[in-house]
Amino acid sequence: MSLNYQLYKHRNAKLPLSILIHYNAFFSIIYAILEGQLALEKHRNYFFCNRFQRDLLFPVYFTWVLAETTRMYVGQKGTLRGRLPELAAFLLLSVFPQIFSLLYLGFLQEITVPLDKAL
Repeated sequence: MSLNYQLYKHRNAKLPLSILIHYNAFFSIIYAILEGQLALEKHRNYFFCNRFQRDLLFPVYFTWVLAETTRMYVGQKGTLRGRLPELAAFLLLSVFPQIFSLLYLGFLQEITVPLDKAL
């Protein structure tokens, strides 16, 4: 095999992952805007029986936004440079803070509206 074919094959191998991360970044921005407006609406207009639930809403949301921003940056950097440590960090950030934050924002809140479950 020639060297040009091997380089071509290597570059095409990471292209689908790069495209998925790129589109995920755009959808994450839309999700962050919608979820932020929904959290603000709940905080202003709804009555929470448990004050802890009310105070937990924004820290969980901001934790998700910070983790998602870091995850997108590390994922883009890892796919463009083809480095395994960045891709491993992308995978770990996808699992650890993301799962708990999204479960809380989608299902475990005291007040859930149908848009929470749809998002």
